[in-house]
Amino acid sequence: WLPPPLGKKISFNLSFGGRGVMSLLTSTKPTLRLTLTATLAAVARSMSSSPVKFYALRYTYVDGMLEKRQPYRQAHLDGLKKMADLGKCVLGGAFNDPCDGAVVLFDSSTTTKEEIEAFANVDPYVVNNLVPSWSVSEYMAVVGSLKPDS
Repeated sequence: WLPPPLGKKISFNLSFGGRGVMSLLTSTKPTLRLTLTATLAAVARSMSSSPVKFYALRYTYVDGMLEKRQPYRQAHLDGLKKMADLGKCVLGGAFNDPCDGAVVLFDSSTTTKEEIEAFANVDPYVVNNLVPSWSVSEYMAVVGSLKPDS
């Protein structure tokens, strides 16, 4: 058996059947089924004591971003959701007060720096001059963990 690639979602099922309180209440054979779905990268992060490498996409926003982003926001979010669905984007969001930039973390085991640069180059925020500068950097997580996929 070989494990799937780090970005691929996996599921584990654990079932218990038998008599118990539930069978007394329902008069049927109860089954408890627990399903955990997470990317292997998330599992590795939660079990590892060594640093985990991500890529950080950093955006600097123009003044008045909250008002200016509206026509492009849905397309921007759709692009990020697509990257997340592919197991590439792990976490992302804008700074709140002031709203002057954003950070998006990408899983380095499933994403290359070039893929992130290609994403940024076609992001509606960048194309429509709402992001005057952006960069991609390696980011090493040394403490804490991310909430596993649900």
